[in-house]
Amino acid sequence: MNAQNTEPPLDHFQAALDQAGLTLKDRYSIPEAAKALGVSPQTARAWVHDGKLAVMEMGPRARWVLAQDLKAFINAAYRAAERGPNPAAKLSA
Repeated sequence: MNAQNTEPPLDHFQAALDQAGLTLKDRYSIPEAAKALGVSPQTARAWVHDGKLAVMEMGPRARWVLAQDLKAFINAAYRAAERGPNPAAKLSA
């Protein structure tokens, strides 16, 4: 590893792509993004509908998840998992 490389030792985005059998590219279809995220395409579409997963619309039926948005989503999910559950959420339940 290059000493000047400031990337974390484990790239969660690349690991997710590898596990899903996908290659690095500029954009992904919703089914491809779902595969990288380990969820069904229906769940990924729901996240798009809810505004949780960003897409680029290329027409009435053509929607793409940009690599940078997929990477941000995956990294945010890993950061949230590393922090664990929110203790304050238990107090308000």
